[in-house]
Formats: sequence, C-alpha cells, structure tokens
Amino acid sequence: MKIPNPQELARRMTARSNRTARTGRNALILFILVLFGTGLVFAWPWSMDMVWQPILSPFEQLMFPPPPGTLPVRGGELRMDGQELRNPFPATSESLEQGEQLFLIYCAICHGEDAKGGGTIGDKLLVAGTDLTLRRPDDYIYTHIRAGGPIMPGYAESLSPEETWAVVNYVRSLQAE
Repeated sequence: MKIPNPQELARRMTARSNRTARTGRNALILFILVLFGTGLVFAWPWSMDMVWQPILSPFEQLMFPPPPGTLPVRGGELRMDGQELRNPFPATSESLEQGEQLFLIYCAICHGEDAKGGGTIGDKLLVAGTDLTLRRPDDYIYTHIRAGGPIMPGYAESLSPEETWAVVNYVRSLQAE
C-alpha cells in the first residue's frame, strides 16, 4: 500500500473540510433566510389590521330607525311580523295565465306541474318539494315565494310583487281543483 504524501493528505483534508464548511454555511444561511424572511413577511403593517381594528360588540351601539318615508333595500312589501297581507290583485284570467307561466318557470322544477311536490329535481333534494295544494293563507304563500324557506330560495329579486301575487292566484286555482 502506498503511503500518501503529507502535502497531498493535507490538501485532501482541507478540500473535504472546505466542502463540509460550505455545506454547513449554506444550510445556516438558508435557515436564517427562512426564519427571518417569513418573520419579515408577516411583520408588514397590514398583517395586524384585523387584530388592531376597532371592535363593536353586538348591541353595543344603538340601531337607529330609518328616516321616515324610506324603504329598506329589499323593498317594503314583505311583512313577516304576523300581520296578514291581502292579495290586491283579483284572480282574473290574465293573472292566472301569467301566474301559470311563472309557476312553470320558477316553481314546477321542484313542486311539479301539478304542484303536488313531484318536480324533476324535487326527488333529488334531501326534502322533496312541498305539496302546494294544501290550504295555506295568501300571505304565507306570498312571503314564502318572496323570502324563501329552509331549502327553497327566495324569488324577491326575480319576481315583482305583482308577478308574485299572480303565482299566488295560480296556486289558489290549483287548490280549488
């Protein structure tokens, strides 16, 4: 076996230790960059906006009533306070025809064309479409169409109050059959 030259041996050991030192130094630099880099990212001023914002607890500030003569954004026709709404539109043939067209567009998909709850997607829901031929007050049907229910969406943005009353008249005609 050949004995290595001491200078060669020193050069090899220096190269190995330099490589190890470089690897360790690179790992230390990477660790410091990750540690302080993420700290700097989270230390920007906007990262604490949600923490230092003004807090208003429920009922801490009084809610003032709206000015007289104004209506809420969703309109003033819905009355969910237990007061009965009266149907201002008589059940004329035009109203029933319009109500039938709107019923077939918006309601029949869940409640079925006969309004007995057998719509095309009514069976696929967790709760099938309700049988609308059951006797309910006009204001109940109207507010349910406008505001929706637990599963049913509200149609206040799709149907005007007049159109909604036309659908109520049509559902009433189905109940009479």
